[in-house]
Amino acid sequence: FCIPTRNRAGFIAGCLDSIIHQATNDIEIVVVDGASTDNTREVVLRYSALFPRLIYFRRDECVGVDRDVLKAVELARGEYCWFMSDDDRLEPGALNYVLDKIADHSILAGISVNIAAYDSQMRYQIRAVPSASGGHLKKDYLFSDREQCFSMLGVHFGFLSGQIVNRWVWRTAVYGRVLDEFYNSWLHVYVIGKMLEYEPRWLYIHTKLVAYRSGNDSFIARLGVYKRQLITHNAYEKI
Repeated sequence: FCIPTRNRAGFIAGCLDSIIHQATNDIEIVVVDGASTDNTREVVLRYSALFPRLIYFRRDECVGVDRDVLKAVELARGEYCWFMSDDDRLEPGALNYVLDKIADHSILAGISVNIAAYDSQMRYQIRAVPSASGGHLKKDYLFSDREQCFSMLGVHFGFLSGQIVNRWVWRTAVYGRVLDEFYNSWLHVYVIGKMLEYEPRWLYIHTKLVAYRSGNDSFIARLGVYKRQLITHNAYEKI
């Protein structure tokens, strides 16, 4: 699990709990802290004392979520990296479900899992517009065509917690590539698109395996609504 974080001490504990409670011996957690000024460090170190396969890396200055995602994959050692937003959570049984799916497929560039939207306090599910294929996908689907995969899942790729990438294919896609112009909060979407050039087999899992916390956007809190809209629309269009 690769978790970029910054100033989310009040939320990351719930995220870590949901992973550790399901973790097998094959699971590690990598947290990259983008120079938090709250007590995020203390919270994560408390968990690392209980879960020895938790790697914590803290930056001296904030360099943005894109570089933190890249760093998390760099530090990871697993075959697959499941990205996770620091305020989201795994649904019960999600980890074993995904491990079983990976065992069923010898080669995958990655996996996208469906997400259940919750209120800001994670008390109850709320209705949300389906992000994957506009709601046309009603069951698991194995893509083998890059264009079809990206056209149907392109918007869903933006949900960080719903993406699991083959670490070798990811590293192949970024190796030697100049990424500076794509550091706009959607770098992972760009890299996934490049991954599909190397290996177009991508699995979509329709079961909702991630609990997504609504109304808790860190960009809005830090930058305001207008700049958040620029990231959502202009920057995503560039990707």
